[in-house]
Amino acid sequence: MDGSGSNAVGANQANSMGQVFVSLSAYMRIKEHSLLAYPNECCGLLIGCKHGDSVWRVTKAFPTKNVHSESKSSRYEIEPSAILMAHMGAKAQGLEWIGVYHSHPDVPPIPSQTDGQLAWEGLIYIVTSVSSGKMNSMRAWLYLGDSDSSSVNGFHELSIVAVADTYLGVGQVSHDSLSVDAFLDLRGEVLPFNLIKAKEKLNQMRPGQVLQIVFDCERSIKQLPDALEDDGHYIIEVRSRGEGFWEILVMRRYKR
Repeated sequence: MDGSGSNAVGANQANSMGQVFVSLSAYMRIKEHSLLAYPNECCGLLIGCKHGDSVWRVTKAFPTKNVHSESKSSRYEIEPSAILMAHMGAKAQGLEWIGVYHSHPDVPPIPSQTDGQLAWEGLIYIVTSVSSGKMNSMRAWLYLGDSDSSSVNGFHELSIVAVADTYLGVGQVSHDSLSVDAFLDLRGEVLPFNLIKAKEKLNQMRPGQVLQIVFDCERSIKQLPDALEDDGHYIIEVRSRGEGFWEILVMRRYKR
């Protein structure tokens, strides 16, 4: 790992390449592992399934030990036995080993030339950036091994969507095909005040309309969609928007 590859693919290119839906439990495990390993790199395996050519669903993050013999602060290595164990465990559950995650201490989550040398073609790679006890960002990449202008050291960026575990089966809806009827910015609001404001906004809307909510209270990632669903509303999607904030798409309930 190093700081190279600053010509990261933009959001539009990322969206065109595909999406990685990550269960909330896998997202939190990757984050916690990244913070615990700092200032060294963490590493682990991604378990889930692939749908078609452009959608991956990460059900579990399987932490592994970084066994690199030289510099764990800038390199990682996963034992083959750990890969075999994860592969066999995933198969027993009807899942697959679909990728790898690792952290970049104090530099952006952009794959380096070294990352490309370690990568397996066709696997997805989730990279986190951590510094001073905080995870700054998380990005997802598909390694194809090419070197055209749209790639970074052989990696193509994918959009990453963190989805509450119970909603991992949704997220099929594309933003391009969704009609969002209202927007609510709850950044700076904490529980329970953001929940109160979200319910008030939904009560002002007509049944079937879609509300887009953005927020930055991490405690709300699970509690906010769960509470709205308990109130009878339909959660379409919960996703990370990067830069420390999140988004919920929720459809206003039909019955009071």
